[in-house]
Amino acid sequence: MRIVIADAHRVFAEALTSLLRRAGHEIIGCATDLSSAAALIEAEQVDLCVMDISLPGTGELGAIAQMIR
Repeated sequence: MRIVIADAHRVFAEALTSLLRRAGHEIIGCATDLSSAAALIEAEQVDLCVMDISLPGTGELGAIAQMIR
């Protein structure tokens, strides 16, 4: 599975990346803000985005909906 990880805490994102890679998934990239996550999702064909709901900008549902279109 091709995954993007979006979390403001880089250390957590890297730990999750390591865990998911060991499980056989392809991590496309990590983002620390919503706009970077959106850019990764738009540029790459991903299957999943693991996102911290408290990531700056995620409180606006319209922004998230726009990312997944």
